[in-house]
Amino acid sequence: MKRVLAASLVLFGLAAPAHATEWLVCGSADGKASFSVLLGSLGIGTATDFKVNAGDKDWSTTPGEGTPIVKSQAFETDAMLMADVSTEDLSTLIAQLRIFNGSEGDDYVYGGILRVPGHGAWAVSCEG
Repeated sequence: MKRVLAASLVLFGLAAPAHATEWLVCGSADGKASFSVLLGSLGIGTATDFKVNAGDKDWSTTPGEGTPIVKSQAFETDAMLMADVSTEDLSTLIAQLRIFNGSEGDDYVYGGILRVPGHGAWAVSCEG
């Protein structure tokens, strides 16, 4: 049980003070795609800052850092994280992130799939 709790704390940055935030950055091995989310002390459910890159296309919730997007859904458990971002009017899905975690001893691994409709799908690993 302690290992599961430790893994979730590391993955979602919950070990920091109540107002601390940390970027979880998931990227493909070839560097062609990434999905980043700014996690606060309450995890992905309350996250509002996202960045997506696929090839030469950038999307972001931060004005001026790419085509505007918003969170359309986000869900997490101690073993997985799922997040979708869409256009500001929620009419078009921009990206889907599905991440799973695993551990053995002190080793923790986080990885999954990033899909950007019309641009591709990638296996990704995450840090943060």
